[in-house]
Amino acid sequence: MKKIYLAYGVALVSLAACSGNKAKNEACNGTCEKSDSTEEVVYEGTLPAADVEGVRYTLSLDYSDDTPDKGDYDLTEVYISQTNPATFKSEGDFTVLTGTPQDSTQRYLRLVPKVEAGARPDTLYMVVTSDSTLTLTGPDRTVTRVDGMNYDLVKK
Repeated sequence: MKKIYLAYGVALVSLAACSGNKAKNEACNGTCEKSDSTEEVVYEGTLPAADVEGVRYTLSLDYSDDTPDKGDYDLTEVYISQTNPATFKSEGDFTVLTGTPQDSTQRYLRLVPKVEAGARPDTLYMVVTSDSTLTLTGPDRTVTRVDGMNYDLVKK
């Protein structure tokens, strides 16, 4: 039954991604035609953190005009704290790739920051878990669910 839902979800994501709307290219299978749209795709979510109440992520993806599976990103991380709130911004390039340890067809994003002052030094990985949700993972791209912990960014 899980495989049926997964296949159905992948089919829906692929159809939505190739509908000609650039805003839905995050799950494109590489066969999409170039879109003339200049929309950015924005994802938001508040993720858990060890030393603060949470981290509010805002991720903006700007797909390349000539390649539907690459582009630029802007990431804002707001550390939510009553005593010492902080905001960090980074930007760089992203690529939509395929294949995780659990599923060879699973789509994910690899975000590589431009190395500048204040930029996050680490490459980030986000698995495309639905047509409107990205899940922050580690380099192994394994989605782990823990009760009370949410690592999802949802399309705005």
